[in-house]
Amino acid sequence: MATYISASTEELRKLTCAESCAALGAGLQGLTAREAAERLKSLGANRINMRGKRNEFLILLLHFRSPLIIILLSAAIISLAMGEAVNASIIILMVMVSLVIDYFQERDARNAAEKLRQRVKFRVLVLRDGIEKNIVPETLVPGDVVRLSSGRIVPADGIVLRSQDFFVDQSSLTGESFPVEKQQRQHRDTDVQEAGTDNLLLTGSNVVTGSGDMLVTSTGGDTEFGRIASRLSEKDEETDFAKGVRAFGFLIMRVTIVLVMLVFLINAFRKHDWLESFMFSLAIAVGMTPELLPMVMTVTMARGSSHMARKGAVVKKLSAIPNFGSMDVLCTDKTGTLTEDRISMIKCVDPDGEHDDELFLFAYLNSHFQTGIQNPLDEAILR
Repeated sequence: MATYISASTEELRKLTCAESCAALGAGLQGLTAREAAERLKSLGANRINMRGKRNEFLILLLHFRSPLIIILLSAAIISLAMGEAVNASIIILMVMVSLVIDYFQERDARNAAEKLRQRVKFRVLVLRDGIEKNIVPETLVPGDVVRLSSGRIVPADGIVLRSQDFFVDQSSLTGESFPVEKQQRQHRDTDVQEAGTDNLLLTGSNVVTGSGDMLVTSTGGDTEFGRIASRLSEKDEETDFAKGVRAFGFLIMRVTIVLVMLVFLINAFRKHDWLESFMFSLAIAVGMTPELLPMVMTVTMARGSSHMARKGAVVKKLSAIPNFGSMDVLCTDKTGTLTEDRISMIKCVDPDGEHDDELFLFAYLNSHFQTGIQNPLDEAILR
C-alpha cells in the first residue's frame, strides 16, 4: 500500500483528526463556502485531466502513416501516370474503404467509451459552513469534510475523521478481495509503517457498509487514481500487430525497389530502350502491391470488434484485436477480482486432503448466521 500514498496524505495520516484538520486549515465541520471557492480557484477542479480531444480529421490522416498504405497510393499514382486510370481507381477505392472502416470503427468505440464515462456521474454530501450540501465531486478541495455511507463512492483521497462499522472496497486500486475496515486515528504515530492504512481512503473505492466522515487531503491529478490515469494518458504503445504490419510494409517496399531496379537495368541493357524498360518496371511495381490486404485486415478486425461488442467489451483500437488472438496464456493477479468478481467454492477438505462434509456444515452455519459484513467467501459457501 505504501506505493499508493501521496506525500501530503502520507504525513497527514499519521496525525490525529484534530491535527490533520489544523494542518489543512479546516475544521471538523468543514470549510466555509468562501474558503472552498478560493481553494477551488487556486488548486483547480477535482477532475482527472485525460488526454485532450484530438481533431477527427487529424486522426483520419494518421491512418495514412502505414508503409503499406503509402506503397498502395504510390502504385495508384504510377498507374494513373501510365494511363491505367481503372487500376488506379481500384487501388484508391480499396485503400479508402479500408481506412474509412478503420476510422469509423475506432470513432464509434471512442464515443461509446466517452458515453460510459459521462454516465458515471454522482454527487457527494459535504459539510460547508457546518451545513450538509450535495455538490458535484469536481468542486471538492483539500480540507473539505465529506460524509460517506453504504453505496457511496469515495470522491477524493483523504483520511477518516469518524467511522461506524465503516468497511470500504478498494479492490480497484489494491487488488484486495475483501472489504477493509477504516477507522479514525485516535493517537499520533510518527512511524508511517506503524501507522498503517486503516484511516486512509482512496479515490474510486466504494463504501460497502457503515458510515463515516472523510477529510479530503488530495484532489484531481494529485490523487493516486489521478497519477495512474496520467500514465494511461501517455502516448499509445505500438501493438505487436502494428509493428508486424509496418515491418511487412517496409519489406515489400525494399523487395519492390530491388526487383524494379533489377528488371529496369536488365531490360535497359538488353533492349537499349530506357523509357520502355522504365515503364515495364513500374508496371511490375504496381503488380506486386497487395491492394486488398489492408481491406481484408480491416474487415477481419472489424468483425472481431463487433463480436466483442456483443459481449459488452468496447475495443477502442482495432489493431488490439490481433493481440488477443496471438495470446497463448493470459495471466491475471486474481481470477475473481478481474473477471466475475466472484469466488467459487470447489470442495471442503480436511488436513489430510479428504472431502469433509462436517467441515462444510460448520462453514455453512458460520456464513449463514454471519451478523457482520458478509465477505466473498461467505457468499461462495452459501451458493
